[in-house]
This record gives sequence, structure tokens and C-alpha cells, in this order.
Amino acid sequence: MKNSLKFNSTLSTKLVHWNESQNCCLWKGVTCSEKGRVIGLNLFNESISGSLHNSSLFSLQYLENLNLACNKLSSSLIPSQFGNLTNLIYLNLSNAGFEGQIPIEISQLTRLVTLDLSTSSLLSVSMLKIENPDLAKLVWNFSELKELYLDGGLLIPPLSKLQSLSILLLIVIPLMLQFQNFFKFHKFDVLHLSFCGLNGTFPEKVFQILTLQTLDLSNNELLQGALPDSLVTFNVVRIDLSG
Repeated sequence: MKNSLKFNSTLSTKLVHWNESQNCCLWKGVTCSEKGRVIGLNLFNESISGSLHNSSLFSLQYLENLNLACNKLSSSLIPSQFGNLTNLIYLNLSNAGFEGQIPIEISQLTRLVTLDLSTSSLLSVSMLKIENPDLAKLVWNFSELKELYLDGGLLIPPLSKLQSLSILLLIVIPLMLQFQNFFKFHKFDVLHLSFCGLNGTFPEKVFQILTLQTLDLSNNELLQGALPDSLVTFNVVRIDLSG
């Protein structure tokens, strides 16, 4: 797999030290199970460039955790072969350089608990899209998903199926949706919806989510409504309504 990846050996802190003379389970960035199977791969900020298509990465059938964040896979689509990694629980592709439509094959990762597809204009010029298939189709099988990070994308999220979701980050996304139809969840801990272009009336039922601790609705100028008379019975420790 190392030989199939293009990376800057000067900037790399993990891949550059992988050596066949040593058991791969001892390599930095690699985690193995007790049976010696590779279940974790952390290639965060390894200056990987080019394309992952045809990489032997996708033959790691026991992989549960994969972090490819902050790489330089510029002008590259997310390979459909990610759908082969059906044991993935954690997938982080934030600021990896991918762009274009997110492939429907991602929906085959039914064990996902955390999915990070966020992008930052400070770190990446690439932009992911969720148009066809839309988000509803992509998340249809994600019954275990608890953390979803999509900040920086362009999408309209129909998320009502994700009953287990506890963290949702949608910062700087022009949603332009009716806010009162948005919440059908019961387990949110963190809800960040700043700069999302939300409009309509703020639903007080959000405060019926007893697990909610952080609520950020800042910079949604068209959002209207009022807070409940009392927040004493709730666990919210931070509310940001600026702007």
C-alpha cells in the first residue's frame, strides 16, 4: 500500500518509516487486533497526494478506523471502493482534498458511528457535493451514526432517520430550510448550526432534548422565535444566539 501512495517523504511522519523488516502492527499509524489484523489506520496529515483509486487500502477488510484527514488528494473524487470497507466504525476524510459528488457506495458503511466529511476554506480549496445521490440516500443505512460533520459542504439535509445522532456540525452551509421541520431527534448532545441561512420559527421542542448541552444558532439572521421561559430543567451549558 505504501508503494501505491504518493506522499512527501520529507513531511511524512508515519508512512516514511514503514519498513517490511518490521511487523506492520508496530508501524506508526497502524493498529492491529489481537489476531494481528489491521483494524486502524491513521494517515492524518501525511501529505498524500494524487488518487487513491486502485490502492490496496481498500483490501483491508477488517479496518474499523480510518483517518485520511488533512492530506492533498486535490481534484480527486472519493473512490467508490470505500464501500468495500464495511467494518468501518470511524471514517475521517476532512480536508483530505477530495471534491465532487460523494459516492453512493459510502451508504454501504452501515456500522459507521462517526463520519467526518467537513472541509475548511483555510485548509482546502476543494468542495464536496451531496446532490445526486442526496443526503437522504447516503444516510439511509446509517442506523448507528452518532457524529456527523459536514461543515463547509453544500447540501440540504433530510436527517430524520438518524435517531442515534448526538453530534451534528453544519457550520457555514447555506441550507435555507424551514427550521421548524428540521428536528426529529432525541439524543443530541451538540448542535452547531451557525451561518446556515436558517429561517422560520425556532421550535421550542429542541429544548425537550434532555441530552442537549451545546446549542449554536449564531449568525442566522432570518431565524425567529423565543426561548422557553425556564431552562432550569435542561442540561444546556452553552447557547450562542449572536447574530
